Amino acid sequence: MNKPEADSRGQDAAFFCVSLNPAIDTRLVLDEFQVGRVNRASEVHRTPGGKAAHVAMALHALGANPKWIGFAGGATGNELMEGLRRLKIEAASVPTAQDTRVNLEIMHTRGGVTEILEPGGRVSTHCGQENRANLREPASGRSRESVCHAFEIGPILRLPCVP
Repeated sequence: MNKPEADSRGQDAAFFCVSLNPAIDTRLVLDEFQVGRVNRASEVHRTPGGKAAHVAMALHALGANPKWIGFAGGATGNELMEGLRRLKIEAASVPTAQDTRVNLEIMHTRGGVTEILEPGGRVSTHCGQENRANLREPASGRSRESVCHAFEIGPILRLPCVP
C-alpha cells in the first residue's frame, strides 16, 4: 500500500475536541452482580469521559496533539481536567456552577456491561461566550483546524464542524 505524501506546507493539523457534556467515566468490575443486593467491585477505574475526551484520547494515541475544550464544574470537573493533563492532552475549560456528571459502567467478569448515565448540566450564556473565545485563540499559526464535535446551544453559541 502506498503511503500518501506529507503535506508540503510543513504545518501540523490542529484538532480541537469540543465538549458540551463531558463526564468522569467510572468503570466497576464485578465478579457477580445481583440487583437489590450489596455488590463488591474487584476493580474501579475513573477516566475522563464524553465523546470529545474519547476522540482526544484516540487522536493522542495516534500521535496528534489535540486540544480539548469544554465545560467543567466542581470536584468532578477538576478530576476531569487533571485526568486529561495526566494523559498529556492539552485542555481548556469553562467553569460551570454545576458539577461535571459521572457515568457508571458496571462490567461483569463473565461478560455483560450495564451503563448508568447522569444527565448533563445546563450552561449559561456567559459560559457559552467564554467557550467561543477559547476556540478562537488556539487556531493561530495553524494551517488546518478540525473540531471533533459539532454542537449548538440555542441562540447562545453555534460552532460548526470545520473539516
